[in-house]
Amino acid sequence: MDLAHSIHLSVPHFERLFRTTTKRPPYRYVLDIRLEKARSLPKTSLSLSEIGLQCGFGSQSHFTLHFRRRYGVTPARVRG
Repeated sequence: MDLAHSIHLSVPHFERLFRTTTKRPPYRYVLDIRLEKARSLPKTSLSLSEIGLQCGFGSQSHFTLHFRRRYGVTPARVRG
C-alpha cells in the first residue's frame, strides 16, 4: 500500500492505525466515499456505467453490487 510506505509504516501497522482512527478499514473508507459520490449522481444524465466508472468502480456490476448492499436498492431504482 503506497500510503503506508509513504509514511514509513508497515501495511499491517498502517491498517491498524487507520481502523482505530476511522473505525473502518482503508478499503471500506474508500468504498464509502465512492458510494456517497455515486449516490448524488443517479439523477444526472450520465449512464449508470459512466457513474460507476466516474466513482472509481471497475464495472457497472461492481458498482451496482456495492450500491445495493449499502442502500438496499439498485442505482437504477433510485434513478426511477
